[in-house]
Formats: sequence, structure tokens, C-alpha cells
Amino acid sequence: MGAPLRLCELPADLDVSPAPATEGPATALAQAAALACGASRPTAIDFLHSRLAPKKRPRLGRRTVWAAAAAAVLAAGAYLYLDWRSMRQEVLRLRGQMASSAPAAERAGELVDRIAFAGGWHDRRPPMLDCLLEITRAFPQEGRVWATSVAVREDMQVLLTGKSVNEAAAMDVLDRLKSSPRLVNVKPLYIRQAGGTAREVSFAASMNLRGAR
Repeated sequence: MGAPLRLCELPADLDVSPAPATEGPATALAQAAALACGASRPTAIDFLHSRLAPKKRPRLGRRTVWAAAAAAVLAAGAYLYLDWRSMRQEVLRLRGQMASSAPAAERAGELVDRIAFAGGWHDRRPPMLDCLLEITRAFPQEGRVWATSVAVREDMQVLLTGKSVNEAAAMDVLDRLKSSPRLVNVKPLYIRQAGGTAREVSFAASMNLRGAR
């Protein structure tokens, strides 16, 4: 109970009158308990939770607890082992994929380097090349019409002269030049016979390149 104890003698220590002869030890003990409770600092007595009561035995014994703990440790170890094994198999699979795709990755890297090199050259190309490309696309592949001169100024104003086997072929080229999205202000200057005994037709046209820097 947490209080110092000593053996009390009746009647001197408890200051009570001697018990009558007819009273037994049980009556004296009741008087002692009453005096202890009526003191200035009474001592708490818990009759419901006595220290003399026998201790309750645990439902599970030590062996059962140790067996459960060992089973839990084994289960955790098995889970960690299976997880490690799964991760190891995944790592091996990814390494195999990397090894098999290494040649393709090397070829792709070479292709990227080539494209980057060509892209740098393409970005630095002069606008005159774009102008010549659009004019070339307007000419047919059959050889019925051909250019004799192409003059391109710095402001991308172009003067084109050429010859064709007939006037219809020259008009066809001029129509293609007008339909080009990059060429503007396409103006025919002349279409006439080349002269001499040949039946060739000479023509000329001026134009500008759209969006030239």
C-alpha cells in the first residue's frame, strides 16, 4: 500500500480502552481499522484489489508466445527473400533487354548525330537555295522546257529566262510558278519565238520569294 508499517499493540499504541472480556480478537481488529480510517491522514484500503489475491495466470504460456514470435520472424524472412528474388529476376530481365538493344541504340545514336549535323547546315543555308528549289519544282521532268538563266538579288527578287519547245509548255511552267506557296508576284515578261529556223519559244518572268530573310 506504500505506507510504513509496524506492529501495533493493544491498547497502548492505538489508545483504546481494553476490550471487554466478552469481546474477541475480531472486535479488536475492527476497532483498529476504524481508528486507522479516522486519523488525520487516513490510509486508503482497497478491498477489491487486494495484494493477497492470487495472480491470474496468462492465457498464453511462454512457449506459446515464443513460438508465435518465431513464426512471425520466419514469415517476415520468407517474404523478404521472395521479394528479393523477384527483384533480382526483374533486374536480370532488364539487363538482358539492354544487352539485346545495344546495337540498335548505337545505330540510333549515329543517325541522331547525322541529323543534327545536317540540321545545322540546313539552318545556315542561304535563302537563294529555297528560291531555286521552288523554281526547279515548277519545271517538268520531260525536258520540254528549260531555264537559260536565273538571277536572284539579295532581296530575293528573281528574274527567270528560259526556252521551251512551244508556247504551251512555257505557259504551263508559268502557271506552276504562280501556284507555288513560296513564290509571289509572279509576272510573265514576254513569250516569243526564239528566232531563226528553230521552233523554240523563249520566255521570261519576274517573281519574289515569300518569307525571305
